[in-house]
Amino acid sequence: MDKLGYIKNIAEETKKLGGKIIDIQLIKNTVNHLNPTACYVISPPQNNTPRKDNSVQFSVPGTNMPLIKHK
Repeated sequence: MDKLGYIKNIAEETKKLGGKIIDIQLIKNTVNHLNPTACYVISPPQNNTPRKDNSVQFSVPGTNMPLIKHK
């Protein structure tokens, strides 16, 4: 888990960072029944610090690659 960079203690870390867990759903059809998998629905903490240019930045989940809105 450490070597591959997996997130551990999701509930504890979410609370520590000011987020809130809305729901946890166990994944029923996993490849390995010895490795239970779950989906967490998390409400992130409110960030009241505006960006310098007052814009909103979205990125591809798990990366810093910006999403660009096109018509």
